[in-house]
Amino acid sequence: MGGLCNSLNNGVHYKPRLKIKNTEVLIDQNTLVKQGTLVKKGDLETLTNYKTISKLGEGTFAKVDKVLHIPTNQYRAMKKIDKKQQIFSEEEIKNEIDILKKLDHLNIVKIFEFYTTRDHYYLLTEFCTGGELFDHIIRRGPFKESQAAYIMYQILSAIYFCHSSNIIHRDLKPENILVQEVKDNNYLDIKIIDFGTAKLFDKTKSEKKRIGSSSYMAPEVILKNYTEKCDLWSCGVILYILLTKEQPFNGDSDEEIFDRIKHFKFDPKDSALIKNKVSSDAINLMSSLLEKNYEKRASAEKALKHNWFNIQKTKELLYSIAKQNIKSMLTKISNYNPAFRLQQVAVAFIVHNLAQNDEIRKIFSTFQMIDDNGDGRLSKKEVIKGLQIYNPNIVNPAQEAEKIFTNVDTDKNGFLEFEEFARVLIDKKKIITNEILKFAFDFFDKDGSGEITLEELSETFGELNHSKLKEIIEEIDINKDGFISFHEFKIMMIKILDQ
Repeated sequence: MGGLCNSLNNGVHYKPRLKIKNTEVLIDQNTLVKQGTLVKKGDLETLTNYKTISKLGEGTFAKVDKVLHIPTNQYRAMKKIDKKQQIFSEEEIKNEIDILKKLDHLNIVKIFEFYTTRDHYYLLTEFCTGGELFDHIIRRGPFKESQAAYIMYQILSAIYFCHSSNIIHRDLKPENILVQEVKDNNYLDIKIIDFGTAKLFDKTKSEKKRIGSSSYMAPEVILKNYTEKCDLWSCGVILYILLTKEQPFNGDSDEEIFDRIKHFKFDPKDSALIKNKVSSDAINLMSSLLEKNYEKRASAEKALKHNWFNIQKTKELLYSIAKQNIKSMLTKISNYNPAFRLQQVAVAFIVHNLAQNDEIRKIFSTFQMIDDNGDGRLSKKEVIKGLQIYNPNIVNPAQEAEKIFTNVDTDKNGFLEFEEFARVLIDKKKIITNEILKFAFDFFDKDGSGEITLEELSETFGELNHSKLKEIIEEIDINKDGFISFHEFKIMMIKILDQ
C-alpha cells in the first residue's frame, strides 16, 4: 500500500475499434427516429452558438475550453483535438461518440454535438463545475463512509447501466470521474467520462487486449483474459481510495504494479483500513469487488444491493429533494398523451440539451426513488411498485403502468430511460422560449433556409417513405405550402402547454 499521488498517472492505453447501432425512438407504430440523431453533427457555423469563457486544460494533442451555449444559456465543455498529431483516428473518435450517444444516464457525461474541420475534431459535452474526483480526494479525503457511499452508488449505477447496454468502460479511475456538484456536507454528484477505451462486449466471449490504467487494472486484464467484471475491480480500488486516501497498488513501474496486483490477497485487517476505522460492512463490499476470481466477483447489480448502502441511507440522501414531488410527477406521467410526431422529437432534442437544468435534476431524483435496483432505468415492475407506494389512490397500478409504457417507452425496449421520463415531466413553460424554440427548429432546418423541408425531415426520421413524411408536415403546415416555417413550428410547440 502507499501514497495516492505516486501511481495515479501510470497507465497502459490502447485504442478500441467498435461500431454500435443507434437505438431508436418510436414516435408511433410506424415512425422511427434514430436516438443518435438527437446528438447534432455540426459544422463551422456551430461555433456561432458558443462563447468561449475560459480554458479548462491543454495538452499536446487537445485542449478543452469552458464555453457558453447561447441558445440554452448553459455551460459546456468543448474538446478540440488536433488531427495533425494523428494520435486518434476518425474511427476512434467516432467510437467514443457512438458509445456516448447510446448511454442515457445522469451519472454519465452527455454529448451534445460534434463536428470536424480540416485540422480538428470538436466534441461538445456537459461541463462539470467541480473538476476531477481525484482532486477532491486529495483535498477532502479520506471521505466519511456516508459520503463515500453516496459517490460509489452513483458510480455503480452508471456501470450497471453500461453493462446492461453491453458496454465495458475499462478505464475507471478518479481522474475519469467528474464532480457535477458539491452538496451540503461534501456529498458529491458525479459523472463518469472518457469512454475512449470503452467497448461493446459479447457476454459469451472474453476480452484479450490489455487496456486501462495500471493501478486500477484487474488481475485478469493483466493476464489478457477478462469480462465486464474488470470494471467492478476498478470500483473496488476507487472505494479503497475514497475511504483511506491511499492507493492499494503502488510501484515505480507498470510491471511492479502488475506484480502486486497479481499477487494481491484482500486483507480485512489492512493497516490503512484499520487506521481510518473503516466499518466491517464497507470492508465486506470492498472485498467482494476486489475478489481476484472475476467469476466470484460481485456484479454491479449485486453491489448496489449491499447492506452498506442501506446503513449509510444512501438512496434517501440521493433522492431527498424528490419526496414532495413524486406523487404529482407520477400523476403527470400517467396522464401523458403525446400529440404531434414532430413535437415529440423536438421535446426529446430540447431535453437532451438541458442536462444542467435544475428541474432535470429534480426529475432525476424522482426517477431514482422509483429505480429500485439502481440500474438507471425503470422496469414495468418498478413503475408498478412506485405507483403502489407513492400514488396509492390508483385502483389498478398494473394497468396504469401499461398505459405509461405505451406512451412513454419511445424505443419500446421494455424500460423507461431517464430522458424518456424527463420529456414528460419537464415544465413545458420553461422550454417554450423563443431562443430554445429557434434552437430546436434549427436542428430540423439543416440548411438554415428558415423552412423545414421533406428532405430535411428524412434525415431525422430515417427510412420513412415519402407519404409518411408528408403526413408529418401536413400535421403542422398551416398555409399548406409543403414546408414548416418557424411560425408554424412555434404554434405546434405552444400547443404542448395544453397537454
